[in-house]
Amino acid sequence: MTEQNGDSATADPTASDVEIVKSSNSDQPPAEEEEVAAQPALNGMVIRPPSQKKGTETDSCGFVLPLPPIRPEEPVQSIRLALAEVVGLAHFTNYRIEVETSNEEEPDTSGETVLPLISPFTGPNAVVSIPSALKSLDEAPTVEASNGEKAKESNVVLDEFGDLQSTAGIQDGSSLRLVLERYDAASVKEHILRLRHIFDGNAPAVTSLLDDTAVPPPEEEGDDTKNGKEKHLPDLPDLPSPRVNGQNLADFFFLSSGENPADFDQPNVASINKSTTNGKSSSKKKKTKATNGKKGVGSDGESPGETGAIAADVVRDNIFRLNQLEGAVHMPCSIQYSGFHPPPSGRRLMGDIAYLEVTIAGEEDGSDIIVSITACNNGFYVNRSTRVGGKRRFDPSPAPKPYFSHTLLDCVLQASPALAGMWSAVLEAAKERSEILAKINKGAFATLFRLAIRGSVGGFADPAIAMKSSVALDATLNAPSWLVSVPAAKDKEGGVWNRNACHGYHTGRAEDDLSQTFGVDVRSGALRDWNEELQLAREMPISTLYERLDRARVIHKTMTEFGEASLVGVKAICDGHIAPMNPNEGTRTQVYLHNNIFVSRALDVGPETFRLVKGDRAAKKSASREIQCIKTFHRMENSGFHTLATVLVDYLGSRFICQSILPGILQGEKSHTILLGSVDVEIPMKCDPEFQDLLKEKIAEPLNLLSRPVYASPLTEERREECKKLKKASLLVADVEPNGDAEIDKEETMETCSPLETKGIQGSDQRKYLLDFGRMTPRDANWVPQKQGGTGKWEGLTKSKTSGIPNDLEDEEWTMNVLRPELVNQWIRSLVSKYIEQKRKEHAEASAKKRSEKGDSEGNGDADKKESETSAEGSHQPEAKEEEEKFKVTEEEQRAVTDNLKLNVNVFLPDVRVVEPEQMKLDEEKAREAASFLWDEVLPRVTRAIRERGLSQVPIDGKTLTELLHRNGVNCRYLGRLASLAHEEEEKDSKIEDDLKNGRLAVFSRRTMPLSWLELLECEMVARAAKHVLDSYFFARGGAAAAQPAQLVASFLSALISEREETAAQTENRVSKRDDSTPDEEDFLGLSAYDVGGGGDALPLPTRSRTEIWQDIELEIARRFRYSLKLFNKGNKSGRAIHVPLLRRVCQRTGIRLAAKNYDIGAACYTDGNTSGARLTASYPISPIDIVDIVPLMKHSAAYYEGFSPCSLSPTLVTPPLQISLYDAKMALERAHLQMTGRGLSRALELTQEAATLYQRVTENGAHPGVVECIELMANIFLEANDPALATANGAKALGLAVQSGGFDGPNVFQAHVMMFQMLFSAREFDQCVKHLRAAMYILEISGGPRHAEHYDALHKLGAVYSHDEYKGKYSADAVSIFRELEGLNPNDRLLEGFTLRALAKNLALNGEYRDAVDVEKKANKALSRFIAKDHAAMKESDSDLKTYTELAVKQGNRSVVKKTKKEQEELAEAMAADLMAAEEKQQQIEEEAKKKKLNKKKKGKK
Repeated sequence: MTEQNGDSATADPTASDVEIVKSSNSDQPPAEEEEVAAQPALNGMVIRPPSQKKGTETDSCGFVLPLPPIRPEEPVQSIRLALAEVVGLAHFTNYRIEVETSNEEEPDTSGETVLPLISPFTGPNAVVSIPSALKSLDEAPTVEASNGEKAKESNVVLDEFGDLQSTAGIQDGSSLRLVLERYDAASVKEHILRLRHIFDGNAPAVTSLLDDTAVPPPEEEGDDTKNGKEKHLPDLPDLPSPRVNGQNLADFFFLSSGENPADFDQPNVASINKSTTNGKSSSKKKKTKATNGKKGVGSDGESPGETGAIAADVVRDNIFRLNQLEGAVHMPCSIQYSGFHPPPSGRRLMGDIAYLEVTIAGEEDGSDIIVSITACNNGFYVNRSTRVGGKRRFDPSPAPKPYFSHTLLDCVLQASPALAGMWSAVLEAAKERSEILAKINKGAFATLFRLAIRGSVGGFADPAIAMKSSVALDATLNAPSWLVSVPAAKDKEGGVWNRNACHGYHTGRAEDDLSQTFGVDVRSGALRDWNEELQLAREMPISTLYERLDRARVIHKTMTEFGEASLVGVKAICDGHIAPMNPNEGTRTQVYLHNNIFVSRALDVGPETFRLVKGDRAAKKSASREIQCIKTFHRMENSGFHTLATVLVDYLGSRFICQSILPGILQGEKSHTILLGSVDVEIPMKCDPEFQDLLKEKIAEPLNLLSRPVYASPLTEERREECKKLKKASLLVADVEPNGDAEIDKEETMETCSPLETKGIQGSDQRKYLLDFGRMTPRDANWVPQKQGGTGKWEGLTKSKTSGIPNDLEDEEWTMNVLRPELVNQWIRSLVSKYIEQKRKEHAEASAKKRSEKGDSEGNGDADKKESETSAEGSHQPEAKEEEEKFKVTEEEQRAVTDNLKLNVNVFLPDVRVVEPEQMKLDEEKAREAASFLWDEVLPRVTRAIRERGLSQVPIDGKTLTELLHRNGVNCRYLGRLASLAHEEEEKDSKIEDDLKNGRLAVFSRRTMPLSWLELLECEMVARAAKHVLDSYFFARGGAAAAQPAQLVASFLSALISEREETAAQTENRVSKRDDSTPDEEDFLGLSAYDVGGGGDALPLPTRSRTEIWQDIELEIARRFRYSLKLFNKGNKSGRAIHVPLLRRVCQRTGIRLAAKNYDIGAACYTDGNTSGARLTASYPISPIDIVDIVPLMKHSAAYYEGFSPCSLSPTLVTPPLQISLYDAKMALERAHLQMTGRGLSRALELTQEAATLYQRVTENGAHPGVVECIELMANIFLEANDPALATANGAKALGLAVQSGGFDGPNVFQAHVMMFQMLFSAREFDQCVKHLRAAMYILEISGGPRHAEHYDALHKLGAVYSHDEYKGKYSADAVSIFRELEGLNPNDRLLEGFTLRALAKNLALNGEYRDAVDVEKKANKALSRFIAKDHAAMKESDSDLKTYTELAVKQGNRSVVKKTKKEQEELAEAMAADLMAAEEKQQQIEEEAKKKKLNKKKKGKK
């Protein structure tokens, strides 16, 4: 059972979700799984109300609440969650559930199922019991009678922390009685919080838990395809343009869902014309089969047949009414503790627990009604305390009419008729809202879409209520979106440009903030020992599947909660709530202990600890490398070592390291033992032989690490002296006496296979912990200066003097540049393959030589020599094949080769003495070989794969780009080198195109380098460099900018997405055109106090200009990637600077959240550089009010994905998804993929369902990436099985979960939309598949830019839909526009270009444009002829079509000539007729004039 409210998207796939397809019985599951599946559901159970005093009216009330069938393994808490949604029971909090054993008869379910407005079961006659656990205080342990008579005297209490099957006596038809319990201070607080939650727009709307009126499935006869009829083709949506506007961020949630925003502008007025007066609906609600206010327990709300399609008209016509109801379901009432709270000791002894004030919004006069309440052990009553004017009178005794009730709601409803009327209206509105939600929530994706757009479509009267609709989306998504929907609502005084009206008044929120414990559970009585919990979980047995499942669940729960606690703790530290353990030291070296989590900053703290790295940048990278190693050890089950739970949190420029506490580390040196390494540079390293042997066996062997002798005091004398000077300079670091007066043997050596900084510690729990293991591979020799043994690859490249690239590699940060394990594995596999190939070649040569010698010895004279050679050659062929089959490299030989390829992780280390210089040179040579392999083979291979489309898909954004590089063993620091290779390839393509135009080239390659590859590489480099630059701005002047970062971030982003700075005249012209809703400079100045601080250093540094910001970014790119930008910050002369993907990627990497609105991107900006850092200005195109939030980023040691992920603290805690420690789930999923590849679809389905169930049971989260992958695989299996209906249903489920997991524009969401297109296309639902394809195109546009290689494929698919043969040319005009758009794109495949031109020619012909069709077909024929022979079928079809188009064009031309001639003749005849008429008219005029003259003469003559 799951709790569902108005604004929650229930996307968790339960067991019913993964059982969409019936599995075959070919392979039986394990017996233990069969036992679980065989347990039947419990039927016919009912909930009975609280008992009443015997003899009262309510004692005989027949109210019962039937329960739906419930699985026995369902937790008891699920019943409580379901009751929290029922009208009349939702406000109950302090009760227990008992199984009635005294009534042997069947429960009567014919009673009332709807409670009145004020519950009749919570009044003075309600039986209140003490908590069942307290009964043991006055009952000594006794041995019960064997006949069990004592057990029959009392009911069985359901265990709140167990499941139903663990409860004795529960069975079909059991009656569950609600038993009210006595309050204490904690339960009163819990009760108040629950009522606040209900009043805050979460009123219950469910009157029954049975789902007996669900809509029946459609009849099969309604499916035309099953009746042999042709399925009706749907009308395709209109295309305003073939492309999607990727710069439209205001409609982000519409376009990323494939919807047209114009479809949601104007609702159907008739459908929402339900006026509300005083919160009451004027129309009577009608119960329908689809929406009757009932809710099923254990249902996920999505049937297998649903496709997740969004009905725009249904959503549009209902969402306006839904927004109106959103204000109606909020109670104008606040509950807070009175100023008289807590009770004085005397009153506390009388039973008073708390004093409350319930404030009810007044009527027209504006006065509020305040009801004073006393909370006692048995409930709540109205007391005599009053407030007259400014005077208050305290009297907590019951009022003349106390209206006592066990629940606070029933008490105040009796005390205030006005509040009762409001509550009745709220319940009516909640019921109507529930009916509307049931109508428009068709699956998880549709629900998430509805949540995302609610604030954009209007209908809200209160901006604060509108903002809550946007917050509801954040509460549902598992990753905060970088764009935040801005509510379309205005306050009564005008616009809401500053959004102050969006923040409502809430006294409860203020109380919660004051009572914040920052993640510490004060009720548990003790802090959680995270380390003990984790280690005990790892040591749980794993002999059976159940044991492995329980172990994985506990580990996942512990690690998830540790990440959440770390996030809350870091935020509290940044806000100054947590005091450091060493407050007398500087902030740089301060450490914190909060909630049993040790927190420190990833900075260079000097000589305090034994570390080889120097500098803050190196310290940051060292922390990141260390957590990667911990992640590897976490996945290595039973490695023999223990690691601490570790999390990195980046927030406002600072990186925090959060670790669980090593047992005994804080109790002094005697409580723990150092087995390996040293904690101070003055103390020699230790090496316990047993620990070292375990390290070699469990770590060195799997990771191919070499063990080499090192000095126990490895630092050089110069470095030791430097550390001593630093210690003397620092008054905070005390000198360490290593062994008293004993002299240190500087020549003492030890053997180790781990990094020198590694520490092995045996804690007070006797477990062996591995710490500071920061390298599993050696340093990257390409980033080591050549004079220090590096490869010299970077130094050998020519550099421009103006590029800003350093001349050398002398940088402290590069000491932490190590090779990736994937690269080392590739390098080893490559050398082993070469070795095997060489051995095979030698074996073949030896066998051939042996056969040749044998043939020569068997020759019989010169006459028969030739004949014998011929016969011998024929007879030796099977022999040679047999010899080849006999060839085999033994495991010992392979192991010898791999042992020879093991690497030393302690090479190229600065300030370190070497024991064996010659051996070190050999180890360094192997490290150089691996680095050269990366430079010479891997990087060109990746470039070739992108060019030749050897990869399945070009990465669509920075995240997928990073994953691609890491899979191939490439670090992101090689982005610059890859960009240089891409630029070289583009220049080659440009030269080829020039030669083709001039006829100088006859042979050329089919593929070209995608332009998007270089754009994506530069975008990622700029984003990464921008993060480091912005962090340095935050860090400046003691982090002053981090305290008020809105202006800094707005100016920084404005500079980033622009190409130039506005001139003063341009700024003045732009400001003069602004409308009244846009704030000006004075408005921004009035937002905060800026002319304060007395000019001290507490104010941030002045804001930078665009030139300064880009100069810092380009210098960082030159230093970090050794590359000079060619696309960005060049005035966009090439038009290839992808600003929207850059803005998106920077926001993702820094945690910035922007308002979803349109920005003037790629034009001029205004940053107001060199002004006071505390002064807010109208920066353009992004202003300070557009910065909604900056969230922390986390890198978890057990994370599912690599790298930092944005997190959220409000409204819910959101941390990255974690890996699960269950090998069975991973293996089942891998085997399912293999079965699908081998076309074993039935078995693949079974394995996928098994994997999905295991993932779900471990994570208890349907949106976990593992679950999403399983459901996507099921959808593909159904598609392969030619069942598009089930494929679409599973695809829609996967899409909704992907959106919930990663937001609306994640890479997984893009893939899900493409998958939905394929499935809907197969199901002939062309209108819906177009929507999903348009959504994918928009996501691709904002992620990878308008020239991404996948755009060509997407437009080609879109053209295929609009030119589908079954439409018979109905949409040929749209198809022509699509293929015209394709004609202007670079397909990166010259052959594909020819086929695209053929499709365009076909649609032009269908459109009657034969002459254009001929021209396009000629181009297509020419393009195809370059790669296809004349006798190829495609060429023959092209020639035939060209001939046909030509004939049709000639006929069309002849007809047009005839029409033209006829038209000319008609025009000539009309002209001649017109001339004749004109001549006649002229002649008439002449005659009339002559007559007039004669008349005039006659008149004159008479005179």
